[in-house]
Amino acid sequence: MPSDAEGMDSQASNTSAQANGHAATQRPKLIAQLHRRIFHICAASLFPTLILFLPKTPVLTAALALAAAAVTLDIVRLRVPRVNDVVIWLFRPLMKERERTSPFASTYLLVAAAIVIAVFDKPQAVLAMYFLSLGDPAAAIVGERIRGHRTIDGKSLEGSAAFFVASIAIGSLLLETGLDVT
Repeated sequence: MPSDAEGMDSQASNTSAQANGHAATQRPKLIAQLHRRIFHICAASLFPTLILFLPKTPVLTAALALAAAAVTLDIVRLRVPRVNDVVIWLFRPLMKERERTSPFASTYLLVAAAIVIAVFDKPQAVLAMYFLSLGDPAAAIVGERIRGHRTIDGKSLEGSAAFFVASIAIGSLLLETGLDVT
């Protein structure tokens, strides 16, 4: 018959194994989230970076073309299950589960980028798009890690603060480097 100490060691070992198993199942999810966030930062930073170095008109043309293509792809894939299956297979590492049956977040981002580039002057467009490209992933990382104060729609105040800090940081960096955003 095992002693109390042996029984406690066995329980601790089981708890440790369960925790390690949980960590092992969480690792692929965390890696997928990291890939998605890196893609988000790079893709969402593309247009403001291009506007810094190229004239606005060709960048707007590219943004409109990509937005139209993304909207068309989403409409087709959501109406034709076989097309949706192929698109999901291709983009699975970058997708959230809910995007299987709804438009991609990147579609919204491309449409928003095209609107921002069309409507706003260069400085406002560059800052707004960088705020989104860096602030949104910062908010998601902090909001998921710190399960603190939640708003009515489930967003965290801590994540919102991270968005704000990232936005101030990128705005300050652009001012400090002297990049011409005018």
